[in-house]
Amino acid sequence: MEEHVAEVVTEEKKQGSIVDAVFDIGLAWASHGLTLAKNALEQSGKTLEMTAKTLERLADELGKKSA
Repeated sequence: MEEHVAEVVTEEKKQGSIVDAVFDIGLAWASHGLTLAKNALEQSGKTLEMTAKTLERLADELGKKSA
C-alpha cells in the first residue's frame, strides 16, 4: 500500500511541475509580447514626431511662398 501512495505523490509532483513550467512559459511570452508592444509604440511615436516636423516645415514653406 505504501508504494501506491508514494507513486501518487510522485505523479502529483510531476503534474505540478508541468503546470509550473507551462505557467513560466506563459509569463515569459507575456513579457516578450509586452516588450515588443512597447518598442512598436516607441517607434510609432518617433515616426509621428518626424511626420509632424515634416508637416510643420511644409506649412512654413507654403506660408513663405504665399507671402
